[in-house]
Amino acid sequence: MEEVIETIVTESIEVEESTTTLPTLEPERAKGEFVWTLQATWQLVNTRLEMDQEFDQPVCKKKKLWETVAERVTSKLQAAGNLDVAVKAYECDLKWRNMLATYRKNTERAKRLGAQSVHWEFFKAMHNVLGKSREEIEAQRKAKLNGTKLGKAIASKRFTPILPIPSITAAPTITAATSITATPMPRSPLSKLRMCCISTWSYRRGR
Repeated sequence: MEEVIETIVTESIEVEESTTTLPTLEPERAKGEFVWTLQATWQLVNTRLEMDQEFDQPVCKKKKLWETVAERVTSKLQAAGNLDVAVKAYECDLKWRNMLATYRKNTERAKRLGAQSVHWEFFKAMHNVLGKSREEIEAQRKAKLNGTKLGKAIASKRFTPILPIPSITAAPTITAATSITATPMPRSPLSKLRMCCISTWSYRRGR
């Protein structure tokens, strides 16, 4: 019998089980809690993976994004005939945290024992998006950019980025008060001999 690793994460504890179990909740809250069927879970996975780039932005409002996820999942479920179904944003967020924990555990299992050892049904779909390296994501971004006007402008070197203007440093000015000291040139032995002869001749004429 194949063992499927799945992790259940509540708000305070994390429990690893070999089969899917429901977290223990307060009776009042459990009655109104959304029940994640296989169909609803697949809708959540597909919707969340489609919006992965939006969630990956450095600055984003996660609460608003999860509200969008909940609206889309609810709309898809109602379109499939589940008219009395409505999932909330925090329920989608918590379920996704459960699935991320399970995904990470199965990723480690795949590294140790090989991909054939992972039998979790959502692993492949999540790994196709979450398992990509930064290099692969950048290559895909460039590939999408190649077909746009901006990409063509960059490729033809007609795209000139706007760079900041460098600051101009004024050259130092020389004022009248600035003193310039000349370095005396060293005298050669011949010039010293000439000066000695001139001094002797001047002394004799004075006598």
